[in-house]
Amino acid sequence: MLVIIANIIMRRFAGSPIYGSTELVSYASLVTASIALAQNEWFEGNIRMTLVLESIGKQASRVIQFIVYIVCSVAFVYITYLLTAQAAAAYVKGDISTDLHMPIFIFKAILAIGFIFVTICIICKTIVLGYVAKTGEDINLRLETGYKEDAGENQ
Repeated sequence: MLVIIANIIMRRFAGSPIYGSTELVSYASLVTASIALAQNEWFEGNIRMTLVLESIGKQASRVIQFIVYIVCSVAFVYITYLLTAQAAAAYVKGDISTDLHMPIFIFKAILAIGFIFVTICIICKTIVLGYVAKTGEDINLRLETGYKEDAGENQ
């Protein structure tokens, strides 16, 4: 954000923009999103459509969730494989960015690492959902922070 504002100010008052500001902003956004992927998945920050799952029985809902997570696990393993292969290919080719001449493989590797962590989260959730579908137990995957939401409990 600061790079964009500085770029606008430099373009307006100095007559020339910051060289490579578009690349800097796009790479910073990529790194930020890659790091946040796994945390967002683990703490269930993604939007889920549960209208159908809420209208059927609890056990059938668990089985459907398990099947969906198996499909997602396979898809994310494949996507992670492709991203890792692209990062390795960019390293071997020596690809560089157009403006700043930075090596591209670093950012592709960061994206691949983010997807590796997301894939691990999805596989772990698949295993837990399989256990829950089999046994019928409810398991809370969220980590406890020790924070008490009720103000009366803090005293």
